[in-house]
Amino acid sequence: MGEDPIPDVPVKLNVMEFGAKGDGVTDDSEAFLKAIEAIENGAIYTLPGRYIITQVLEINKSNVVLRGAGTDATVLYFPKHLGDVVGPGDAPFGTPYWSWTGGFIKIVGRSTRDKLASVVEEASQGDSSLGLFRFAPRLESGQMVWLHQDNPGDGSYLKHLHAEQMMGGSYKATDVARFTSRVKDVQGSTIVLERPLRTDVRLIWGPEIHYYAPSVREVGIENLTMEFPEVKYSGHHKEPGSNGIQAQDTADCWIRNLKFLNADNGILFRETRFCTVKDIYFGAYEGRAVDGGYLGMIGGHHAMQTARGAEDNLFTGFEVDARFVHDISVAQGASGNVFSKGKGIDLNFDHHRRAPFENLFTDIVAGKGDRIWLSSGGGGDTILSPHSGARETFWNIQVEASIDWPAHTFYSESSVYHGDQPWGPDQMNLVGITTIKDATMSQERRWFEAIDPDKLFPQDLHLAQLARRLRNLRSVTEGTAN
Repeated sequence: MGEDPIPDVPVKLNVMEFGAKGDGVTDDSEAFLKAIEAIENGAIYTLPGRYIITQVLEINKSNVVLRGAGTDATVLYFPKHLGDVVGPGDAPFGTPYWSWTGGFIKIVGRSTRDKLASVVEEASQGDSSLGLFRFAPRLESGQMVWLHQDNPGDGSYLKHLHAEQMMGGSYKATDVARFTSRVKDVQGSTIVLERPLRTDVRLIWGPEIHYYAPSVREVGIENLTMEFPEVKYSGHHKEPGSNGIQAQDTADCWIRNLKFLNADNGILFRETRFCTVKDIYFGAYEGRAVDGGYLGMIGGHHAMQTARGAEDNLFTGFEVDARFVHDISVAQGASGNVFSKGKGIDLNFDHHRRAPFENLFTDIVAGKGDRIWLSSGGGGDTILSPHSGARETFWNIQVEASIDWPAHTFYSESSVYHGDQPWGPDQMNLVGITTIKDATMSQERRWFEAIDPDKLFPQDLHLAQLARRLRNLRSVTEGTAN
């Protein structure tokens, strides 16, 4: 949760001990799989070399680190795609399954539904106390819990995730967004959470407190390159699965100092929490990009995506040196995620519908800026509309063009149309962006503060917020005044 730096985990094993060659010829998949199976509580070191990998490397236990000798020294080369290795998968919507999911490195956990108590008192966004049906003996201070609420038939929960300013679509929604926090205190049948609520709590939504204990934590991938063949991009929704890393149902994991070359998808987070992605490069060989019509020249699908309730993850120090259909993507109830200190040649902030909300984009040099709000997710399907939920915040965003308020873009294979359908609710924040537009500021609706990004302080809103939270936490721990 940002309170401690990423650990430097001691090396316990070396892939060479399991037969890896790293000669660019030998298939080293089995050596890596054996090392992952053997490791307990430590790092697997991968010496400089070029390692051929033709199987999925799955990590499904905690406290495991896969570490290379550096991005220029340790290269994992994947000559096949997931369709070849795993099979076609269950492909809805007429698209290849691996177009939008899966990875050659998979960090896979599970989170069981372990209900501790029903919530019987309503609360407002920003509150931290919850009244329970009765005292729950298994609840104690320091425990991690999540708040679960469902969308009823009237769509009121989805509407709330859009600031009550618009309906949030008409799809069946359960577990759209959860809220995870430590328990600060237990006072009879009332619990006090360490963090303020991100949404209201209403009895019509069936609020429950569940124990949060993911089976996989503290997994790291670091100091290496994941490279795929130098072939032209297959096209949007035609990707065969040259995919990097997918993390599912995990917490407190990290990916740092990595390069992804010629990837269809780089990093995909699903139901992850409190994970860090740091110092990442996405690139491609010169001839990979193809003409994507309304998308322009495109060389991949997703560089980075958080989806399916992914919560409070940090992506910082990234460079997207290629154009993906979706460079930075949030979807399906993703909330509290931060994208900071990044740059790219022509970034877009894809909001992929189903209520991504309260995410932060800060201290980013986005390149051209011609397509910064270009978003999809179900095409023009209003069942899943709109693109964004409430309180998305864009702070210190620099582009070569001028940024206006986010606008919905409807597109077909032959045309682009900026229509009347809203991109998201008005309750969003744009502060310190490259723009020639006039400011307009309302606490309940649009907050568009036209400050020169170079003159904005702080430059990185996340670091400022983190420093403040840690100061407050130390004050409480040490018993001093704020």
